[in-house]
Amino acid sequence: MSGELVCRPPQPPQVDRVPIDITQLLQAGHRLRHRQPPAEAVPPEMLGRVNSVYKMLGWGLIPLGALAGGLVAHTFGLRAPYPVAGVLRGVALLIATPVLIRAMRDQ
Repeated sequence: MSGELVCRPPQPPQVDRVPIDITQLLQAGHRLRHRQPPAEAVPPEMLGRVNSVYKMLGWGLIPLGALAGGLVAHTFGLRAPYPVAGVLRGVALLIATPVLIRAMRDQ
């Protein structure tokens, strides 16, 4: 029937919160883990500058990601940015994996 509205059945809030909670936990671990190496590799007098560049890049690239997601959503629909972002993260992981493995072996 062409006039019917189709939507998913309501789910308990816990079901929707689980992926968000896992993502936030992983992001917190990521932040803690990636603050330590610069502190060990950089002289103390330069640590503030290194952290400020790290934050500038991290926060400064957010609008570019939002713009790219908006363009993808405008072109391909509102659900398209999620699989596109997932594929891009997977490709980035595949590209970074050899470098990460080499760095871990050198330690």
